[in-house]
Amino acid sequence: MRSTNTEYLPWSPSLCYTGTTLYCTGTTLYCTGTTLYCTGTTLYCTGTTLYCTGTTLYCTGTTLYCTGTTLYCTGTKLYCTGTTLYYTGTELYCTGTILYCTGTTLYCTGTILYCTGTTLYCTGTILYCTGTKLYCTGTTLYWTGTELYCTGTKLYCTGTTLYWTGTELYCTGTTLYYTGTELYCTGTILYCTGTTLYCTGTILYCTGTTLYCTGTILYCTGTKLYCTGTTLYWTGTKLYCTGTKL
Repeated sequence: MRSTNTEYLPWSPSLCYTGTTLYCTGTTLYCTGTTLYCTGTTLYCTGTTLYCTGTTLYCTGTTLYCTGTTLYCTGTKLYCTGTTLYYTGTELYCTGTILYCTGTTLYCTGTILYCTGTTLYCTGTILYCTGTKLYCTGTTLYWTGTELYCTGTKLYCTGTTLYWTGTELYCTGTTLYYTGTELYCTGTILYCTGTTLYCTGTILYCTGTTLYCTGTILYCTGTKLYCTGTTLYWTGTKLYCTGTKL
C-alpha cells in the first residue's frame, strides 16, 4: 500500500482500501506521500483530483467525504477515524466549501469538526478541540457564516463535540451553540479569557450556573452586552440585552 515512486502515481482502488470502496468520481487519485487508505466503506472526491504530497491532502473539486472509519495520509498524518478528522501538517484545503488552517496545526481529538458553511480560518498557530477544550492560541478565529470571533487568546469548549452547520455552533456535552440569534451555554461555565467575544444575535443564554468574562469586553452586537469588569454571573435561564449596556 506504499508508493515507492516519487512521481504522482494513480492508485488502483484495489490497492488502496481494506474496507469496501475507495474511489474518486472525478479523474485522478494521487498519493506522493507514504500511505492513503480507507478502512471503512467509502472515500469520495466529487471534484477532479485528490492527492497527497506528503504534507498536504488536496481536494481540488468541491467535497471530500470519509463515510467510513479511517482515512490516513501518513506524510504528516491526515486521518479520519470514524467521526474525527485529524491533521498535523500545515494545510488542509477543501476548495469547494473551504476549511483553512494557515497556522501550524489543526486537529480534533473529540468527535466531529464540521465546516458545512463557507470558511473557517485559523490564522494563528493552533486550533484544536481535544474533546474538552477548543483553543485559539493564535491571533484570530472567525467564521464567515455569522462571525465567531476570538481576537484574544483562548475560547474554551468544555463539551465533547464542536461543529458548525452554517447557522448553529454546537458543543455537545456541556453544550455551547449559536443559532444565529442565540448563544446557549447549557453547561456551567463559558470563558472568554481574551479581549472580545462577539454574538451577532440578540440573546445570550446561560442555562447553567455561571457565565464568566475574565477579559475586557463581552459583546452581543444585536444591541451590545458589555461586561467590562471581571465576572458576570447568571444563575437563571435567560439573560436578555435589549438596550445598549449592562
